[in-house]
Amino acid sequence: MTDSRRLPEKLPRTTARPEVVGIDQRIAARVAQMREGEASRRPRFFDAKIRTIGVDKQALDAQVLEKLARLYADREKERAVERGVMEAHEELAEREMEAELRAALAKQVSERLEREAGGEDTSVV
Repeated sequence: MTDSRRLPEKLPRTTARPEVVGIDQRIAARVAQMREGEASRRPRFFDAKIRTIGVDKQALDAQVLEKLARLYADREKERAVERGVMEAHEELAEREMEAELRAALAKQVSERLEREAGGEDTSVV
């Protein structure tokens, strides 16, 4: 092999990549963001009334509220379905009663027509 293919021992400083500076700036921005987050958590962390060791009370409270809202919505859906079933049942019962009434009236009419056709006197004195 020839020495022309070998890389120099030290790279000159002018060949440094410009995106390395961008990475440093992003890291610095991330560190600053984390510090701001810590600063906002600090009052909650040091307040003994709010703080419970190992528990983020605000997050748990939010989860409880979400669960209650979900349960309430589920109950409302169940009640709506139950109301629909009850209304359908009542309508069916009304239709059955109406059909029975029509059948009874039809029977009475047919019996009366048979009596009148048979020559029986249906008048009441």
